Amino acid sequence: MRAPRYPTNEKAEVEIYGKTGTSLARLKNISRSGACIEWMQPDFAVQPGDLVRMTVKLNALNKSHNLSAEVVWKDGSTSGITFLTSDQVFERMIERT
Repeated sequence: MRAPRYPTNEKAEVEIYGKTGTSLARLKNISRSGACIEWMQPDFAVQPGDLVRMTVKLNALNKSHNLSAEVVWKDGSTSGITFLTSDQVFERMIERT
């Protein structure tokens, strides 16, 4: 069953594990299991299957939160991601080597 989505408008800085550079993104909605994000730099070369690390800036709380995720789809400047634990990121990286 799909987790409920909650609309949001938080900004995030995203980097792809194993690649250099970051991109700014906006979270459009979020759930317990993932999020839909819109890339502020549409030419950012993210693809389904990429592992990413996001720093979400929570301006209302004056805090930031780090998350790891896997890109599951991309449609133009919008992508869906599923959140991963540190162990899951490590396992996926080992599987790819």
